[in-house]
Amino acid sequence: MKLKLYRMNEIMMKLLKFFVGLATVLLLVSCGPKRDIPDAEITKIAKEAYVYGYPLVASYKNLYETSIDKQGASYKGPLNALHFPAEIVVPDMSEKRTASVDAPSGSAWFDLRREPLVLTVPEIGEGRYFSVQLTDLFGYHYDYISSGKGEIKGGAYLLAGPDWKGEAPAGVVRTIRSDTRFVHALVRIQLLSKGEDKSRVKALQSGFVLQSLSAFEKKPAPPELPQPSFPPYSDAKVKTPWFFSCLNFVLQLAGPIPQSEAELFKQFAKIDVAPGKEFVADKLPDNEKKAFQEGVTAAEADLEQSVKVRLVKAQHGTRAELKDNFVRAYTAMTDLYGASPQEITEVVFQMDADSKALSGLSKYTVRFEKDKLPPANGFWSLTLYNQDESLFANEALQRFSIIRSEDMPKLFVDPNDGAVTLFLQKEKDTLGENLAPNWLPTPT
Repeated sequence: MKLKLYRMNEIMMKLLKFFVGLATVLLLVSCGPKRDIPDAEITKIAKEAYVYGYPLVASYKNLYETSIDKQGASYKGPLNALHFPAEIVVPDMSEKRTASVDAPSGSAWFDLRREPLVLTVPEIGEGRYFSVQLTDLFGYHYDYISSGKGEIKGGAYLLAGPDWKGEAPAGVVRTIRSDTRFVHALVRIQLLSKGEDKSRVKALQSGFVLQSLSAFEKKPAPPELPQPSFPPYSDAKVKTPWFFSCLNFVLQLAGPIPQSEAELFKQFAKIDVAPGKEFVADKLPDNEKKAFQEGVTAAEADLEQSVKVRLVKAQHGTRAELKDNFVRAYTAMTDLYGASPQEITEVVFQMDADSKALSGLSKYTVRFEKDKLPPANGFWSLTLYNQDESLFANEALQRFSIIRSEDMPKLFVDPNDGAVTLFLQKEKDTLGENLAPNWLPTPT
Protein backbone atom coordinates (compact mmCIF):
# COMPACT_ATOMS: atom_id res chain seq x y z
CA MET A 1 0.00 0.00 0.00
CA LYS A 2 2.73 2.43 0.82
CA LEU A 3 4.44 1.61 -2.41
CA LYS A 4 1.37 2.58 -4.39
CA LEU A 5 0.95 5.82 -2.57
CA TYR A 6 4.55 6.63 -3.20
CA ARG A 7 4.22 5.98 -6.90
CA MET A 8 1.06 8.10 -7.11
CA ASN A 9 2.78 10.99 -5.34
CA GLU A 10 5.74 10.69 -7.69
CA ILE A 11 3.43 10.84 -10.69
CA MET A 12 1.60 13.83 -9.24
CA MET A 13 4.88 15.61 -8.63
CA LYS A 14 5.97 15.03 -12.25
CA LEU A 15 2.62 16.28 -13.52
CA LEU A 16 2.88 19.33 -11.29
CA LYS A 17 6.37 20.09 -12.60
CA PHE A 18 5.10 19.65 -16.16
CA PHE A 19 2.24 22.09 -15.69
CA VAL A 20 4.48 24.62 -13.95
CA GLY A 21 6.87 24.38 -16.87
CA LEU A 22 4.01 24.73 -19.34
CA ALA A 23 2.68 27.78 -17.53
CA THR A 24 6.14 29.35 -17.69
CA VAL A 25 6.37 28.76 -21.44
CA LEU A 26 2.91 30.20 -22.03
CA LEU A 27 3.80 33.23 -19.96
CA LEU A 28 6.92 33.82 -22.03
CA VAL A 29 4.95 33.51 -25.27
CA SER A 30 2.29 35.94 -24.11
CA CYS A 31 4.96 38.50 -23.28
CA GLY A 32 6.58 38.18 -26.72
CA PRO A 33 10.14 37.26 -27.69
CA LYS A 34 12.89 38.92 -25.71
CA ARG A 35 15.41 40.75 -27.89
CA ASP A 36 19.15 40.51 -27.35
CA ILE A 37 19.72 44.24 -27.82
CA PRO A 38 19.58 47.02 -25.23
CA ASP A 39 16.46 49.14 -24.95
CA ALA A 40 18.46 52.20 -26.04
CA GLU A 41 19.29 50.47 -29.32
CA ILE A 42 15.63 49.53 -29.82
CA THR A 43 14.75 53.21 -29.45
CA LYS A 44 17.47 54.26 -31.89
CA ILE A 45 16.45 51.74 -34.58
CA ALA A 46 12.74 52.42 -34.02
CA LYS A 47 13.29 56.14 -34.57
CA GLU A 48 15.19 55.47 -37.80
CA ALA A 49 12.56 52.97 -39.01
CA TYR A 50 9.77 55.43 -38.25
CA VAL A 51 11.38 58.15 -40.36
CA TYR A 52 12.10 55.67 -43.15
CA GLY A 53 8.60 54.23 -43.08
CA TYR A 54 6.62 57.44 -42.60
CA PRO A 55 6.00 57.98 -46.36
CA LEU A 56 4.78 54.38 -46.71
CA VAL A 57 2.33 54.73 -43.84
CA ALA A 58 1.22 58.17 -45.10
CA SER A 59 0.59 56.57 -48.50
CA TYR A 60 -1.39 53.80 -46.83
CA LYS A 61 -3.51 56.37 -45.01
CA ASN A 62 -4.53 57.87 -48.37
CA LEU A 63 -5.04 54.42 -49.93
CA TYR A 64 -7.19 53.19 -47.06
CA GLU A 65 -9.30 56.34 -46.67
CA THR A 66 -9.96 56.99 -50.37
CA SER A 67 -10.20 53.48 -51.84
CA ILE A 68 -10.77 50.89 -49.06
CA ASP A 69 -12.92 52.35 -46.28
CA LYS A 70 -16.28 52.66 -48.03
CA GLN A 71 -17.95 54.14 -44.95
CA GLY A 72 -15.34 56.86 -44.47
CA ALA A 73 -15.88 60.51 -45.30
CA SER A 74 -12.88 60.57 -47.66
CA TYR A 75 -13.88 57.53 -49.73
CA LYS A 76 -13.76 58.26 -53.49
CA GLY A 77 -14.23 54.85 -55.08
CA PRO A 78 -12.68 51.42 -55.58
CA LEU A 79 -9.18 50.50 -56.67
CA ASN A 80 -8.31 50.56 -60.38
CA ALA A 81 -10.78 53.32 -61.27
CA LEU A 82 -10.23 57.03 -61.94
CA HIS A 83 -12.25 59.39 -59.79
CA PHE A 84 -12.99 62.96 -60.90
CA PRO A 85 -15.27 65.35 -58.99
CA ALA A 86 -18.79 65.51 -60.40
CA GLU A 87 -18.51 69.26 -60.95
CA ILE A 88 -15.62 71.65 -61.45
CA VAL A 89 -16.02 74.24 -58.74
CA VAL A 90 -13.78 76.47 -56.69
CA PRO A 91 -12.50 74.10 -53.98
CA ASP A 92 -13.87 74.56 -50.52
CA MET A 93 -11.62 76.53 -48.20
CA SER A 94 -11.07 73.50 -45.98
CA GLU A 95 -10.83 70.91 -48.76
CA LYS A 96 -7.11 70.45 -49.31
CA ARG A 97 -3.80 71.95 -48.36
CA THR A 98 -2.48 74.16 -51.18
CA ALA A 99 -5.51 73.33 -53.35
CA SER A 100 -5.49 74.57 -56.93
CA VAL A 101 -8.13 76.59 -58.77
CA ASP A 102 -6.31 76.50 -62.10
CA ALA A 103 -5.80 72.76 -62.71
CA PRO A 104 -8.76 70.59 -61.60
CA SER A 105 -7.60 67.13 -60.60
CA GLY A 106 -8.75 63.54 -60.31
CA SER A 107 -7.09 60.58 -58.66
CA ALA A 108 -6.91 56.79 -58.40
CA TRP A 109 -5.13 53.94 -56.64
CA PHE A 110 -3.93 51.14 -58.92
CA ASP A 111 -3.39 47.54 -57.78
CA LEU A 112 -0.79 46.12 -60.19
CA ARG A 113 -0.33 42.69 -58.58
CA ARG A 114 -2.57 40.63 -60.83
CA GLU A 115 -1.62 42.21 -64.17
CA PRO A 116 -0.70 45.61 -65.63
CA LEU A 117 -3.26 48.28 -66.39
CA VAL A 118 -3.58 50.29 -69.59
CA LEU A 119 -4.44 53.98 -69.25
CA THR A 120 -5.71 55.56 -72.46
CA VAL A 121 -5.23 59.33 -72.45
CA PRO A 122 -7.39 61.52 -74.73
CA GLU A 123 -5.87 64.00 -77.16
CA ILE A 124 -5.30 67.13 -75.09
CA GLY A 125 -4.12 69.43 -77.86
CA GLU A 126 -1.85 72.45 -77.91
CA GLY A 127 -2.01 75.24 -75.36
CA ARG A 128 -3.34 73.31 -72.35
CA TYR A 129 -1.25 71.81 -69.56
CA PHE A 130 -2.07 68.32 -68.32
CA SER A 131 -0.25 65.61 -66.40
CA VAL A 132 -0.76 62.16 -64.92
CA GLN A 133 1.50 62.03 -61.88
CA LEU A 134 2.41 58.49 -60.80
CA THR A 135 3.56 58.00 -57.20
CA ASP A 136 4.66 54.72 -55.63
CA LEU A 137 4.10 53.64 -52.03
CA PHE A 138 7.48 55.03 -50.97
CA GLY A 139 6.33 58.51 -52.03
CA TYR A 140 8.51 58.70 -55.14
CA HIS A 141 6.98 60.35 -58.21
CA TYR A 142 8.43 57.72 -60.49
CA ASP A 143 6.99 59.01 -63.78
CA TYR A 144 4.68 61.46 -65.52
CA ILE A 145 2.51 61.37 -68.60
CA SER A 146 2.29 65.05 -69.46
CA SER A 147 2.17 67.90 -71.93
CA GLY A 148 5.58 68.85 -70.53
CA LYS A 149 6.88 65.71 -72.23
CA GLY A 150 5.07 66.56 -75.44
CA GLU A 151 2.43 63.85 -74.86
CA ILE A 152 -0.54 65.92 -76.01
CA LYS A 153 -1.78 63.59 -78.77
CA GLY A 154 -3.03 60.96 -76.35
CA GLY A 155 -2.63 57.21 -76.56
CA ALA A 156 -2.42 54.04 -74.46
CA TYR A 157 0.15 53.75 -71.65
CA LEU A 158 0.98 50.43 -69.99
CA LEU A 159 1.34 50.65 -66.19
CA ALA A 160 3.21 47.63 -64.78
CA GLY A 161 4.29 46.61 -61.29
CA PRO A 162 7.58 45.03 -60.18
CA ASP A 163 6.40 41.44 -60.68
CA TRP A 164 5.34 41.63 -64.33
CA LYS A 165 7.78 40.15 -66.87
CA GLY A 166 5.77 40.43 -70.11
CA GLU A 167 6.06 42.56 -73.22
CA ALA A 168 3.86 45.49 -74.15
CA PRO A 169 1.36 44.77 -76.93
CA ALA A 170 1.06 46.75 -80.13
CA GLY A 171 -0.69 50.06 -79.76
CA VAL A 172 0.97 51.06 -76.49
CA VAL A 173 2.78 54.42 -76.53
CA ARG A 174 5.18 53.41 -73.77
CA THR A 175 5.50 51.13 -70.75
CA ILE A 176 5.82 52.68 -67.30
CA ARG A 177 7.12 50.39 -64.54
CA SER A 178 6.68 50.95 -60.81
CA ASP A 179 8.86 49.61 -57.99
CA THR A 180 5.72 49.00 -55.92
CA ARG A 181 2.62 46.90 -56.46
CA PHE A 182 0.21 49.68 -55.51
CA VAL A 183 0.57 53.15 -57.01
CA HIS A 184 -1.26 56.46 -56.81
CA ALA A 185 -2.24 58.50 -59.86
CA LEU A 186 -3.09 62.20 -59.86
CA VAL A 187 -4.50 63.73 -63.06
CA ARG A 188 -4.26 67.50 -63.56
CA ILE A 189 -5.88 69.34 -66.48
CA GLN A 190 -5.50 73.09 -66.90
CA LEU A 191 -8.68 75.16 -66.74
CA LEU A 192 -8.21 77.94 -69.30
CA SER A 193 -11.15 79.94 -68.01
CA LYS A 194 -13.22 79.53 -64.87
CA GLY A 195 -16.36 79.97 -66.98
CA GLU A 196 -16.90 78.50 -70.41
CA ASP A 197 -13.94 76.07 -70.30
CA LYS A 198 -15.41 73.85 -67.60
CA SER A 199 -17.38 71.72 -70.06
CA ARG A 200 -14.25 71.13 -72.15
CA VAL A 201 -12.28 70.01 -69.08
CA LYS A 202 -15.09 67.65 -68.07
CA ALA A 203 -15.06 66.18 -71.59
CA LEU A 204 -11.30 65.62 -71.36
CA GLN A 205 -11.66 63.99 -67.95
CA SER A 206 -14.25 61.55 -69.31
CA GLY A 207 -11.83 60.71 -72.14
CA PHE A 208 -9.43 58.94 -69.75
CA VAL A 209 -10.06 55.19 -69.98
CA LEU A 210 -8.55 52.59 -67.62
CA GLN A 211 -8.47 48.87 -68.53
CA SER A 212 -6.67 45.74 -67.44
CA LEU A 213 -4.07 44.52 -69.92
CA SER A 214 -6.13 41.41 -70.65
CA ALA A 215 -9.19 43.55 -71.45
CA PHE A 216 -7.08 45.80 -73.67
CA GLU A 217 -5.78 42.77 -75.57
CA LYS A 218 -9.19 41.04 -75.47
CA LYS A 219 -7.63 37.97 -73.84
CA PRO A 220 -8.62 35.86 -70.79
CA ALA A 221 -7.68 37.46 -67.50
CA PRO A 222 -5.16 35.77 -65.19
CA PRO A 223 -6.51 34.13 -62.01
CA GLU A 224 -7.77 36.50 -59.36
CA LEU A 225 -5.57 37.16 -56.35
CA PRO A 226 -6.85 37.18 -52.77
CA GLN A 227 -7.58 40.66 -51.52
CA PRO A 228 -5.19 41.81 -48.77
CA SER A 229 -6.70 42.14 -45.32
CA PHE A 230 -6.29 45.90 -45.07
CA PRO A 231 -5.95 46.94 -41.40
CA PRO A 232 -8.09 49.95 -40.43
CA TYR A 233 -5.95 53.09 -40.42
CA SER A 234 -5.84 55.25 -37.30
CA ASP A 235 -4.09 58.62 -36.86
CA ALA A 236 -3.94 57.99 -33.12
CA LYS A 237 -2.41 54.51 -33.42
CA VAL A 238 0.27 55.77 -35.83
CA LYS A 239 1.69 57.68 -32.87
CA THR A 240 2.25 54.36 -31.03
CA PRO A 241 4.29 51.20 -31.75
CA TRP A 242 1.32 50.04 -33.87
CA PHE A 243 3.01 52.12 -36.57
CA PHE A 244 5.41 49.22 -37.18
CA SER A 245 2.57 46.74 -37.59
CA CYS A 246 1.12 49.01 -40.28
CA LEU A 247 4.54 49.53 -41.85
CA ASN A 248 5.19 45.79 -42.14
CA PHE A 249 1.83 45.36 -43.86
CA VAL A 250 2.51 48.18 -46.36
CA LEU A 251 6.02 46.91 -47.10
CA GLN A 252 4.58 43.67 -48.46
CA LEU A 253 2.31 45.70 -50.76
CA ALA A 254 5.32 47.62 -51.99
CA GLY A 255 7.56 44.97 -53.47
CA PRO A 256 11.11 43.68 -53.20
CA ILE A 257 13.40 45.67 -50.91
CA PRO A 258 15.90 47.62 -53.06
CA GLN A 259 19.42 46.21 -52.89
CA SER A 260 20.68 49.65 -51.86
CA GLU A 261 18.62 49.36 -48.64
CA ALA A 262 19.52 45.77 -47.74
CA GLU A 263 21.88 46.81 -44.93
CA LEU A 264 19.29 49.18 -43.53
CA PHE A 265 16.75 46.37 -43.32
CA LYS A 266 19.26 44.16 -41.53
CA GLN A 267 19.13 46.73 -38.75
CA PHE A 268 15.35 46.97 -38.92
CA ALA A 269 15.10 43.18 -38.62
CA LYS A 270 16.54 43.46 -35.10
CA ILE A 271 13.24 45.04 -34.04
CA ASP A 272 11.05 42.83 -36.30
CA VAL A 273 10.48 45.45 -38.99
CA ALA A 274 10.26 43.50 -42.26
CA PRO A 275 7.75 43.04 -45.12
CA GLY A 276 4.77 40.98 -43.93
CA LYS A 277 6.27 40.13 -40.52
CA GLU A 278 3.80 40.06 -37.67
CA PHE A 279 4.35 42.88 -35.21
CA VAL A 280 1.92 42.98 -32.31
CA ALA A 281 2.67 45.92 -30.06
CA ASP A 282 0.43 44.61 -27.26
CA LYS A 283 2.65 41.53 -26.90
CA LEU A 284 5.83 43.48 -26.30
CA PRO A 285 7.39 43.32 -22.83
CA ASP A 286 6.81 46.55 -20.96
CA ASN A 287 10.41 47.72 -21.24
CA GLU A 288 10.45 47.17 -25.02
CA LYS A 289 7.09 48.79 -25.49
CA LYS A 290 8.49 51.83 -23.71
CA ALA A 291 11.63 51.76 -25.88
CA PHE A 292 9.60 51.58 -29.10
CA GLN A 293 7.33 54.39 -27.95
CA GLU A 294 10.31 56.61 -27.19
CA GLY A 295 11.61 56.02 -30.73
CA VAL A 296 8.24 56.88 -32.26
CA THR A 297 7.83 60.00 -30.14
CA ALA A 298 11.35 61.24 -30.89
CA ALA A 299 10.98 60.71 -34.65
CA GLU A 300 7.60 62.38 -34.77
CA ALA A 301 8.86 65.33 -32.74
CA ASP A 302 11.80 65.83 -35.12
CA LEU A 303 9.55 65.76 -38.17
CA GLU A 304 6.96 68.10 -36.67
CA GLN A 305 9.64 70.54 -35.54
CA SER A 306 11.11 70.56 -39.04
CA VAL A 307 7.68 71.32 -40.47
CA LYS A 308 7.13 74.07 -37.92
CA VAL A 309 10.42 75.86 -38.54
CA ARG A 310 10.59 74.78 -42.21
CA LEU A 311 14.05 73.32 -41.71
CA VAL A 312 14.03 71.76 -45.17
CA LYS A 313 11.98 72.24 -48.32
CA ALA A 314 9.57 69.55 -49.46
CA GLN A 315 11.06 67.68 -52.39
CA HIS A 316 9.39 65.47 -54.98
CA GLY A 317 10.97 63.22 -57.56
CA THR A 318 12.18 59.74 -58.43
CA ARG A 319 14.07 57.32 -56.20
CA ALA A 320 17.30 58.27 -57.99
CA GLU A 321 16.67 61.97 -57.35
CA LEU A 322 15.60 61.70 -53.69
CA LYS A 323 18.00 59.73 -51.50
CA ASP A 324 17.50 61.38 -48.12
CA ASN A 325 14.96 59.50 -46.02
CA PHE A 326 14.46 62.46 -43.72
CA VAL A 327 13.55 64.80 -46.58
CA ARG A 328 11.23 62.15 -48.01
CA ALA A 329 9.45 61.84 -44.65
CA TYR A 330 9.22 65.63 -44.30
CA THR A 331 7.69 65.83 -47.77
CA ALA A 332 5.14 63.13 -46.90
CA MET A 333 4.13 65.09 -43.80
CA THR A 334 3.72 68.39 -45.66
CA ASP A 335 2.68 67.66 -49.25
CA LEU A 336 2.85 63.99 -50.26
CA TYR A 337 1.41 64.48 -53.75
CA GLY A 338 2.87 67.85 -54.64
CA ALA A 339 4.37 68.00 -58.12
CA SER A 340 7.96 67.33 -59.16
CA PRO A 341 9.85 70.51 -60.13
CA GLN A 342 10.21 69.35 -63.75
CA GLU A 343 6.43 69.62 -64.03
CA ILE A 344 5.40 72.36 -61.63
CA THR A 345 7.62 74.78 -59.78
CA GLU A 346 6.19 76.35 -56.64
CA VAL A 347 7.69 79.42 -55.01
CA VAL A 348 6.28 80.09 -51.55
CA PHE A 349 6.35 83.57 -50.02
CA GLN A 350 5.87 83.72 -46.27
CA MET A 351 7.81 86.88 -45.49
CA ASP A 352 8.01 90.31 -47.08
CA ALA A 353 11.13 92.15 -48.28
CA ASP A 354 11.87 93.19 -44.67
CA SER A 355 11.79 89.55 -43.49
CA LYS A 356 8.53 90.09 -41.64
CA ALA A 357 5.79 87.46 -41.72
CA LEU A 358 2.98 88.23 -44.14
CA SER A 359 -0.20 89.46 -42.50
CA GLY A 360 -3.68 90.31 -43.73
CA LEU A 361 -3.41 93.56 -41.77
CA SER A 362 -0.71 94.87 -44.10
CA LYS A 363 -0.58 95.88 -47.77
CA TYR A 364 1.83 94.32 -50.28
CA THR A 365 2.80 94.52 -53.91
CA VAL A 366 4.27 91.87 -56.19
CA ARG A 367 6.07 93.52 -59.13
CA PHE A 368 7.16 91.90 -62.38
CA GLU A 369 9.49 94.00 -64.51
CA LYS A 370 8.87 94.40 -68.24
CA ASP A 371 9.10 91.10 -70.13
CA LYS A 372 9.97 89.28 -66.88
CA LEU A 373 6.72 87.59 -66.00
CA PRO A 374 7.22 84.11 -64.50
CA PRO A 375 8.62 81.80 -67.22
CA ALA A 376 6.37 78.82 -67.92
CA ASN A 377 5.80 76.48 -70.83
CA GLY A 378 2.26 75.91 -69.58
CA PHE A 379 0.91 78.64 -67.33
CA TRP A 380 1.62 80.43 -64.08
CA SER A 381 -0.64 81.52 -61.24
CA LEU A 382 -0.42 83.37 -57.93
CA THR A 383 -2.60 81.94 -55.15
CA LEU A 384 -3.27 83.01 -51.58
CA TYR A 385 -3.44 80.60 -48.64
CA ASN A 386 -3.62 81.20 -44.93
CA GLN A 387 -0.23 80.60 -43.42
CA ASP A 388 -1.16 78.16 -40.67
CA GLU A 389 -2.93 75.38 -42.56
CA SER A 390 -2.11 76.26 -46.21
CA LEU A 391 -5.86 76.38 -46.97
CA PHE A 392 -7.51 79.08 -49.07
CA ALA A 393 -7.49 82.50 -47.49
CA ASN A 394 -10.86 83.44 -46.04
CA GLU A 395 -12.08 86.40 -48.01
CA ALA A 396 -15.50 87.49 -49.18
CA LEU A 397 -15.03 87.62 -52.95
CA GLN A 398 -13.62 84.08 -53.19
CA ARG A 399 -10.92 85.39 -55.52
CA PHE A 400 -8.12 83.11 -54.45
CA SER A 401 -5.76 83.48 -57.37
CA ILE A 402 -4.50 85.36 -60.39
CA ILE A 403 -4.17 83.00 -63.36
CA ARG A 404 -2.12 84.07 -66.34
CA SER A 405 -4.31 82.39 -68.95
CA GLU A 406 -7.46 84.15 -67.78
CA ASP A 407 -6.34 87.30 -65.98
CA MET A 408 -3.34 88.59 -67.94
CA PRO A 409 -5.45 90.68 -70.37
CA LYS A 410 -7.02 92.44 -67.37
CA LEU A 411 -3.80 93.29 -65.55
CA PHE A 412 -2.59 96.87 -65.58
CA VAL A 413 0.72 97.41 -67.37
CA ASP A 414 2.58 100.54 -66.29
CA PRO A 415 2.88 102.72 -69.42
CA ASN A 416 6.12 104.21 -68.14
CA ASP A 417 8.21 101.07 -67.72
CA GLY A 418 6.03 98.16 -68.86
CA ALA A 419 6.03 96.54 -65.42
CA VAL A 420 3.08 94.65 -63.94
CA THR A 421 2.27 95.16 -60.26
CA LEU A 422 -0.15 93.03 -58.26
CA PHE A 423 -1.65 94.55 -55.11
CA LEU A 424 -2.25 92.24 -52.15
CA GLN A 425 -4.43 93.89 -49.52
CA LYS A 426 -7.87 93.90 -47.99
CA GLU A 427 -8.97 97.29 -49.32
CA LYS A 428 -9.99 97.63 -52.93
CA ASP A 429 -11.28 101.18 -53.10
CA THR A 430 -7.92 102.77 -52.26
CA LEU A 431 -6.21 101.55 -55.43
CA GLY A 432 -7.91 103.67 -58.06
CA GLU A 433 -9.91 102.56 -61.05
CA ASN A 434 -6.97 101.79 -63.31
CA LEU A 435 -5.33 99.45 -60.78
CA ALA A 436 -8.44 97.69 -59.56
CA PRO A 437 -8.09 94.67 -61.92
CA ASN A 438 -4.74 93.87 -60.31
CA TRP A 439 -6.23 93.58 -56.86
CA LEU A 440 -5.79 90.32 -55.02
CA PRO A 441 -6.99 90.25 -51.39
CA THR A 442 -5.03 88.90 -48.46
CA PRO A 443 -6.31 86.78 -45.57
CA THR A 444 -7.90 88.58 -42.65
